[in-house]
Amino acid sequence: MQMLKVHGSNNDFFILDEKNLENSITEDELVTLAKKVCDRKNGLHGGATVFYMLQRGMLV
Repeated sequence: MQMLKVHGSNNDFFILDEKNLENSITEDELVTLAKKVCDRKNGLHGGATVFYMLQRGMLV
């Protein structure tokens, strides 16, 4: 799984592009993942303010 961590306007956030996943994830799995990686104390790379997931079929 690949995610980007980006910064802007005093916020930091992760971006996950669903098209890069081998298998789709459920909404419950997405919520759990977002909570874990965004946690400021124990999250990935110091956590984040927001978690975005680009989903298949979205116009970007």
